[in-house]
Amino acid sequence: MTCHTSAREVWDRVRALSGRSRPPSVPILTTDRGSVTEASEVAEELARHFATVSSSEAYFDTFRQRKTETERTEIDFGGGTSEAYNMPLTMGEAHSPPQLCLRSTPVRYVEKVRFLGLLFDKKLRWQAHIDAVEVQSRKALSLLRFVGRFRWGADRETAKKF
Repeated sequence: MTCHTSAREVWDRVRALSGRSRPPSVPILTTDRGSVTEASEVAEELARHFATVSSSEAYFDTFRQRKTETERTEIDFGGGTSEAYNMPLTMGEAHSPPQLCLRSTPVRYVEKVRFLGLLFDKKLRWQAHIDAVEVQSRKALSLLRFVGRFRWGADRETAKKF
């Protein structure tokens, strides 16, 4: 195993070494004509099924009519320069963050984000992370200096009594 070995391969080897490995399963597909176990036959049966499902005969008549009408009209690819997508970007648009959505929920824009212990800024530079680590290190060092000024534990005379 190397650093390039996938997690699945690692766990398969762990299961094999522990004696809990499963033999590879034979692909079995049950159809109206019976069971299919050969890989090429399974592929053919799936292709046959997808062909029947995606063919025009599987659609409703109203949908087929609408599809035929829509396919007759030509698509105009010669958009003019006055279209919104052909306008040049302004400096404000070039530097403003895009409006992103995840499943129709807007994603909030942030200047910095912490991910896996690293701090990333909007340009993916390291300076924000280095500054944050420096602040944390200074706080820890200050605390160690404060604690180091005191003598801890009992002095020699008190320790001799016990």
